[in-house]
Amino acid sequence: MTETTHDSVYDAVLALFHEAAARFECAHVEFSPGPAAGSQLPKLSCSANGTTSITAMPGADQIDHYLGRDTWLELFPKRRSKETLVGRVKAIVDAVTTGRFEEIVWEKGGRITRSKWRITLADGSCLSGSEWRLRGPLFSGHKRSTAYLPYA
Repeated sequence: MTETTHDSVYDAVLALFHEAAARFECAHVEFSPGPAAGSQLPKLSCSANGTTSITAMPGADQIDHYLGRDTWLELFPKRRSKETLVGRVKAIVDAVTTGRFEEIVWEKGGRITRSKWRITLADGSCLSGSEWRLRGPLFSGHKRSTAYLPYA
């Protein structure tokens, strides 16, 4: 991974977020603190109720996404070109901004114990995953399903 490639992917993702934000009155791009000192992660948000934000942590050969309440998605395309990575981000941004992202979260005692998510892409294919924070019947908790609304 070179710093130039990392910067190039970061700039492409940031441009994609700005392009998406320009399509919706309620949308804007902001920055969240990154893991490295002084780093900033681009975040696409919408002020409309029922929507969710997307935060990206772009790298030269992968891009991590954080969305909803507990969804983390790591992209490792077979061909790790900038165009492939950014193309996958574009598909995910399109799905989230058009309301094709669902998440189920289980909570107990104010803590998330488990989550499941599904993103339906424009071609009808789905990305999905799940995460167990705590295991066992005592940790299942209260279940909340959310189908996030489109940006409007």
